[in-house]
Amino acid sequence: MIDGIHIDAAVLDLNLNGHASYPIAELLILKGIPFLFVSGYSVRDLRKEFANVQLLPKPVDNTALLSAIDGLLKAA
Repeated sequence: MIDGIHIDAAVLDLNLNGHASYPIAELLILKGIPFLFVSGYSVRDLRKEFANVQLLPKPVDNTALLSAIDGLLKAA
């Protein structure tokens, strides 16, 4: 799915038209690509294996989103 594509970091909506983005998140972890979730759900709704992944609540504040992306890129 993402083979052959260079990705520095990713922002995932937790719910993609009724489907959780967990399979994509798992692939990003396997590839070592930093990411965060954006969601209307709370951190308590995350699966336990993603408890350490940052979750920004919707509606997302632009400054907070840019800061979070900057943090992902610096950690990469």
